[in-house]
Amino acid sequence: FRRFAFSLLVFPLVCLCVQFFWMLVARRSVQRRVRIALCEMGEAICWACGYNLRGNVSGICPECGKPAYSASAELGDGREGEDCHD
Repeated sequence: FRRFAFSLLVFPLVCLCVQFFWMLVARRSVQRRVRIALCEMGEAICWACGYNLRGNVSGICPECGKPAYSASAELGDGREGEDCHD
């Protein structure tokens, strides 16, 4: 009976851990796709944190402090001259 009771406790914990990990992975994937779509639409966003950079002329994100660089450089598609933050 102890084995059965132990498995009743362990199985839900393992399921919760797997679900939590999957949610983290899926969240990052969705964030990346949304940022790529916004960038392709011409929206000025910070690639690191997603902050709206419309009107920003400093080239530095005021939210996270990272430089506002092109998503094409992040994606590594060879279009280094193109910038999403025009």
